Amino acid sequence: MSDVSHNIKSIETIKIAKSYGRNVAVKDLSINVVWGETLSVIGPNGSGKSTLIKIISGITRPDSGISNIAGMDISKSNNNIRRLIGVVTHDTLLYKGLTGFENLQFAARIFGLDRIEERINDVTRKMHLRELLHAKVGALSHGLQKRFSIARSLLHEPKILLLDEPDSGLDQESLNILDSIILDYSRTQHSVLITTHNIQRAIDLSNRIVIMSKGIIKHEEDIDTSTNYESLRGIYSTCTSDVP
Repeated sequence: MSDVSHNIKSIETIKIAKSYGRNVAVKDLSINVVWGETLSVIGPNGSGKSTLIKIISGITRPDSGISNIAGMDISKSNNNIRRLIGVVTHDTLLYKGLTGFENLQFAARIFGLDRIEERINDVTRKMHLRELLHAKVGALSHGLQKRFSIARSLLHEPKILLLDEPDSGLDQESLNILDSIILDYSRTQHSVLITTHNIQRAIDLSNRIVIMSKGIIKHEEDIDTSTNYESLRGIYSTCTSDVP
């Protein structure tokens, strides 16, 4: 990781806030992820998880506060930041009329990548998609489209993955592939921020868990061998008891 410093946090937000009309999505939220760490953010629908991902990835600008990627202000987004992050959102953002190969080729050209076919072969092999490369994306199931979306996020070999409920709509084979990628990222001193509803998967994959509700952090906990699902589930219920 020669182009970034381990002394700088991979992800850092400082009192970010975002509202949509009268609806407060995120309120004065400060969060950080260090290199080699996987952080899971769990919370009910409407808790602000997706807004957090959108702000950190630069898709949405906060109303106030600062969001940094590897020490760089995301509001001054440039190619250095874009090359560091791989993003998976609820919307696959794939062109349904194009094949999987064409979608990945288009993304690779936007990033100005070299060895495009080699990279496509590599990520589709990881996601077990090689046999579907030349099928129209629109003809594939939602789960397979999600796999192509994940493949696209890996295409430029990002050092940080931002995954917004990537497990939604995936079958068990796809989940196993995704989990393997997330665990590999942690082992190679890359970083992952993942939002999920699945408490057990968060325990299995993460170094740390944050519980969000109504746009704020209600609980934060390091994951170790003593972490217990039932205990964390109880904490989750308490933290979100005011959610209808």
